Amino acid sequence: MIYLTHLPCSARIKPYVQLLWYIAQDENEAAAASPRMIPDGLYHLVINLGDAHSYLDREGNLVSSKRTHVNAHQSDYVDIARSGQVEMLGVMFRPLGFSALLRNPVHEITGGIRNMDELLGPQVLELGERLVDAESISAKFRTLEGWLINMLQPEPTFRPETEAAAAFIIGHHGLVPVRQVAEQVQMTERTLERAFKAGLGVTPKQFADIQRMQFVLQQMELRHERMLHYALQAGFYDQAHFIHRFKRMVGMTPSDYFREKNLLSDLYNTRASTAVTLEEIHR
Repeated sequence: MIYLTHLPCSARIKPYVQLLWYIAQDENEAAAASPRMIPDGLYHLVINLGDAHSYLDREGNLVSSKRTHVNAHQSDYVDIARSGQVEMLGVMFRPLGFSALLRNPVHEITGGIRNMDELLGPQVLELGERLVDAESISAKFRTLEGWLINMLQPEPTFRPETEAAAAFIIGHHGLVPVRQVAEQVQMTERTLERAFKAGLGVTPKQFADIQRMQFVLQQMELRHERMLHYALQAGFYDQAHFIHRFKRMVGMTPSDYFREKNLLSDLYNTRASTAVTLEEIHR
């Protein structure tokens, strides 16, 4: 399996894009893994350059996607149903970065797998063709970054206070009340909620819940502790409530997660530590 990341070079897109990523697996490797995308509060643009794959949501609905799409499931996990050769390129946006690519409020597309040509038009189809023709991974990253430079709006569509609020929530691992967040950025709670829904597609409370669970997953990667330990770290004082919330967002109990999580599932997560940057390979 190949998994590479690439930090954007252009100052034009750095405020919006956290990193670009590339994954490739042969057919046998792909058949052995069942990746699950766990909500992380960020939007991931996916360009599928390999064989077609589908998504299976929490309700058991199978959704087919076109080559270039975005996973807009922000509160539920989604499984990837694959067969054949895997080759994907993607964009991990910063919390409010995806809004700079759209012309409508983000909450209008949240909650599913969305095909990007339906949101942005034929430029998306042209991107897919150019990426297929690119002869190397480096060329694919350059092509994708150039496309983003042309497509992202030149000025931020979100208020800096909203960006600061998202950073404040992330910095506190979601363990902060919305009232305190609003006070920190000098906005009313109602104004903050409207700004979050327009820019992130979720409310500040929902975003905080996602960050809280991501913090738990990070701690699980570091060491195996009793469930009560993780519950307390995540601000839950009732272990049963913690397990219920964990299962809803991750799709399994914490105990099952320890047994069944696999490398590729983690690679689809923003906290993956196993990625190698393209720059490291070229050193």
